Amino acid sequence: PPISGVGGGGCLTLLKNRLYLFGGCSRSGACSSALTCFDIDTSTWIELLPGDHLGSAPPSPRYGHTVAAAFPNSAIVVFGGSSSSTSSFNDLHVYDTRTNRWSCVDQGSAEDESAEDHFGQANRPMPRNSHTAVETLDGKTMILFGGANAEVGPMNDMWTLDLRSLDEIDTGGDEAGENKVQWERVGSGIESSDNGKADDDSSTPWPEAREMHSACIVPLNGPSDKDGDHLGMIVMGGRKADGSACQDMWLF
Repeated sequence: PPISGVGGGGCLTLLKNRLYLFGGCSRSGACSSALTCFDIDTSTWIELLPGDHLGSAPPSPRYGHTVAAAFPNSAIVVFGGSSSSTSSFNDLHVYDTRTNRWSCVDQGSAEDESAEDHFGQANRPMPRNSHTAVETLDGKTMILFGGANAEVGPMNDMWTLDLRSLDEIDTGGDEAGENKVQWERVGSGIESSDNGKADDDSSTPWPEAREMHSACIVPLNGPSDKDGDHLGMIVMGGRKADGSACQDMWLF
């Protein structure tokens, strides 16, 4: 098992021949910021202790976050999560496996500061937990969907992040790199009281706002896709604002 035990809400991703596990929270409410990895070749767990570099602090303890692999960067990317029932994050952290170093590339914003921009002109996803974030098969793009926070409840917006751009940021942990993190809103989503259509086109079907769902990237190869690079994302299940379960499945 992992050297530093984590509870529920931790997140796991595969990078090359290693599985990286970050964070989690025990039933008593104690959250973790431990990073461990499982070496598939040797079948061993390794506790990673980032080197003592200036600005190399791990993300704060959390659960309900996401971890994605950035293959071009040989890095893992941690986004969002929560440390309590009332506080969520939208910060962005990168762990470089080559240098054993954490960097905060976007410190994020408070829920009450960004809630009014959720369906407006926000330049980043608002704070959330229990969302999904999956990377494309080439490891170049991360796709984020849904999640929830105490301010607005469940959401159904979709964002992409070019993981290659993180190599161009001076990841020193200061505010200089924040405006260089390029999020792009793919689907604005709609407020939970008006679910079922995308807000930018009332005729476009769109998943209801949800949290605690699952998602994965799938190849959609067909006769017109000779290069095999046509990808889709499947979103399945989750929980609505009224607490009921989602039983639908969507393909983007």
